[in-house]
Amino acid sequence: MKTQDAIDYYKTKAALARALKLTRGAITPWVEAGRLPKGRACELQLITGGQLKVDLSLYEDEQPASAA
Repeated sequence: MKTQDAIDYYKTKAALARALKLTRGAITPWVEAGRLPKGRACELQLITGGQLKVDLSLYEDEQPASAA
């Protein structure tokens, strides 16, 4: 999910942070990266009842965590 899409939905960075029970500072790296972490994107999809949707293509470059 693009960070700007989430900010546009909530109108402000502060409102987005409140929706996720975070500080505004916690979302600053997402603004710089241009996307939310995948888990937070999934959380917002649930919170908004699907009005915001996870775009898995934004996460294709992520390396899976090691199982070891």
